[in-house]
Amino acid sequence: PRMGRDFRSVRSWVRTVGLDLAAVDTIVIPLNLGRVHWVLVVIDVANRDFKYCDSFLDGDKTGAVPHLRAWLKDEVRHQLGQEAADAMQIDDWPLVENEDVPEQFYGSSCGVFALAAAECFAAGVPLIYTQDDMDTLRERVAIDLFIDDLVCSL
Repeated sequence: PRMGRDFRSVRSWVRTVGLDLAAVDTIVIPLNLGRVHWVLVVIDVANRDFKYCDSFLDGDKTGAVPHLRAWLKDEVRHQLGQEAADAMQIDDWPLVENEDVPEQFYGSSCGVFALAAAECFAAGVPLIYTQDDMDTLRERVAIDLFIDDLVCSL
């Protein structure tokens, strides 16, 4: 399937979550590829790079990062102005693929790997889990979902 860009639709999501580019250092984006595999893209605003994290250690074969790069340029332009977008030189930010990403050995763990990586990046800690930790991490996800105080307004 081809990826496309729809800035207006993404813009409404950005507004909903309250993303303020002037106040963030890291943007963590889980992506589902072909409805069968989860990967993580981290936009490291502070260090000015894009990190592509695939537990199968493949590269960005779907071209997700160029779309996210274009989105970021549009969003910076929208939130901070053209001058800020030009100054950030987002087109020059390198793509770092699978640096220190733990490898997945079984086909049904990619979502847990992506969640674990997202949590580590959000907390600013190294990715130190392995395939052997998946059962424990699955239990933690279940507990987090169970005890989370979800508010639903109907």
